[in-house]
Amino acid sequence: MNSITVRAVFFVTIISLLLFTIPVMADQTSITIKSGTLQEALDAYSKATGTTIVCSNELIKGKNSPGAQNTSAGDALQQILQGTGLTFEMADNNTAILKEKKSTEKSELQQNRMKTNLEEVTVTAQKREENVQEVPISMTVFNEFAIEDRKIESIQDVASYTSNLALIPKGAITYLPSIRGISSTIGTSSQATSIIIDGIPVSNAGGFNLTLMGIERIEVLKGPQGTLYGKDTEAGVINIITKQPDNETRGKAGVEFGEDSKKKYTFSASGPIVEDKLFLGVSAKHYLLFDSRRYTKSGKPYQ
Repeated sequence: MNSITVRAVFFVTIISLLLFTIPVMADQTSITIKSGTLQEALDAYSKATGTTIVCSNELIKGKNSPGAQNTSAGDALQQILQGTGLTFEMADNNTAILKEKKSTEKSELQQNRMKTNLEEVTVTAQKREENVQEVPISMTVFNEFAIEDRKIESIQDVASYTSNLALIPKGAITYLPSIRGISSTIGTSSQATSIIIDGIPVSNAGGFNLTLMGIERIEVLKGPQGTLYGKDTEAGVINIITKQPDNETRGKAGVEFGEDSKKKYTFSASGPIVEDKLFLGVSAKHYLLFDSRRYTKSGKPYQ
């Protein structure tokens, strides 16, 4: 091999190495883009790398960029788009297309909804404290706040807010309870539904005309409850739990006036007599209603 051929091979080898090394060196060249508007950062990046940025003006309008600090061309664009909600896709070696980032994270509202749990309601339907969601009994529960919000003051009011519960008038002051269409026969002394107040049954029909005061919770249990509550519970049970007095002294009074000379006075108080040992709770209600259909304005009955 003559000297000319050797030189030619040498120069070809050198040129090949240079052609391979220059792009690698260019790729490794660090780029610094100062922070500012996203438009300015993208223009500076495009000028420094020769990359064409394809995007709509609406996509980048009003957005700011943290810029890029001493990084390669590939990483620089990622840093420029950081915090903008945008990402890019390379159409070819010299063209980058910007697009909105599809977030895999749930929105803050969705996260809050997932974190929100149902309020835990404790009931004693099975004669022990349990979470209402874990009790295998169909029931409607009214806690202290629900009772006050709905102005529940009688069993009739409970029936108004409970599905499948009805009170059929049986006389002047008595009612025939019916749960899911099941009730006792008119004229019998027994009932298909019982009222239980703090564990004490009230099976008489007159019990459904009770005034409710100082109530902590009402549980309407639907379906046969004879296993736990005994007789007169074939249709269900209305379980009433009163507020128990404790070491905290409480008191409440109310006055209401309405049409037909309606007057209602209520009072309740509770507290300790001997701290941690003996407690007292009392409730009272006085109700007056002038029935204009039966009496004259002077108070005398119509003849």
